[in-house]
Amino acid sequence: MDAFLETGRFPTDVGWGEAAGAMKKAFAQWNDLADIIGEEDLVRLLDTVLPVGDRKAAAVMTSSTELASTRMPASVMFGPKIGGAFYRNLGGFFGEVTMDRWFRRTIGRVTGDLLHKPSKATLEKAGEALKRALVAEHGHSGKNLGPARLERHARRLVKEWDATVRNRPKHNGKADYRNKPESVKKAQSSLKNRAPGVRDAPSSAGERKRLRDIVERLQGEVEKRTRKRWDVASLQAI
Repeated sequence: MDAFLETGRFPTDVGWGEAAGAMKKAFAQWNDLADIIGEEDLVRLLDTVLPVGDRKAAAVMTSSTELASTRMPASVMFGPKIGGAFYRNLGGFFGEVTMDRWFRRTIGRVTGDLLHKPSKATLEKAGEALKRALVAEHGHSGKNLGPARLERHARRLVKEWDATVRNRPKHNGKADYRNKPESVKKAQSSLKNRAPGVRDAPSSAGERKRLRDIVERLQGEVEKRTRKRWDVASLQAI
């Protein structure tokens, strides 16, 4: 924020944790658009609501996380959670559902689908990706790499990466996760897919629509009982 106040631009070499890459991409995207149309018009653009599949919207907010018919603000270009809801809330628009992990976990406890179990195809795909990374980065022959052996390799790679990060000097006061090897990324993905995990985000555009429908029905029920219209952000807060 200090850098933005001083220069009027977001720094594109700053990011934190696992989301560092996405943060840098979003900062660069903001800077580029502000250079082209100016900040005032950029803010107006981000608040413009259009169907995701609209030709005018496609130029700036193409998103595979929403149905083409879903009306969303252009700010969704920064992602379904940050751009699709959080940014809107900061701007005083409280009608969007912030589908963060806490929201999805709460819904999951009610609906009984808090946990997900990966399919056989998903496990095989993750295993093949890890195998290719082991061959490319570690000189492995790729032979005799069954599920059990792949899991051992994955756990070893993740353990070694965690030790590397712990021993690195901090970057901007935070743990330095930069330059993560592709094999570590595939190992983490493989391990995540092996065991039933908590659903921390909607799995499809259709699910996002269903969740919004649920919140809309909840909003109506609360209004009936309290005789007061509550915005979505307030309902999530309580």
